[in-house]
Amino acid sequence: MVDEKQFFSDMANILACPEDKISAKTKMLDLVDNSFTLVELIIEMQELYGISFGQIELKSVENVGQLQDLFNID
Repeated sequence: MVDEKQFFSDMANILACPEDKISAKTKMLDLVDNSFTLVELIIEMQELYGISFGQIELKSVENVGQLQDLFNID
């Protein structure tokens, strides 16, 4: 089972950004330069965690905590 710390670390590795920049309250658009990078992040996270969800679920994601909920990360 992946915990929050590992989830943040994986995001930081994919985005090549400092891990301490990521928290549950961090807005997704503060982490990425554009929507293309956001889509790439989501695709890589889905592949990494073996989880798949659609655009409908993603439309409601505004911050990292909401993304954690989709990945069922505690």
